[in-house]
Amino acid sequence: MDAMIAGYVQSGRFEEALACFTRMREADVSPNQSTMLSVLSACGHLGSLEMGKWIVSWVRDRGLGKNLQLVNALVDLYSKCGEIDTTRELFDGIEEKDMIL
Repeated sequence: MDAMIAGYVQSGRFEEALACFTRMREADVSPNQSTMLSVLSACGHLGSLEMGKWIVSWVRDRGLGKNLQLVNALVDLYSKCGEIDTTRELFDGIEEKDMIL
């Protein structure tokens, strides 16, 4: 299912990606970091803040709050959804900021 979700996201089929992710959760299949990055991308493109908030809980529950890839994806999601205060809080919490040109 991970590959399917990533494929949907890469082809711009964001609703299908989230539907596949929902089926994955219903089947009690545990997502991995790669899956969550794809799902966060889909959420950002769709403005699906509710699913994004669930992912924040998933990240925190697994102690991945310092994972730069996940935090960057969350910053992207919250900024796209207009949650500027949360975006700033997440950004300020990044210990080692870098710049990609």
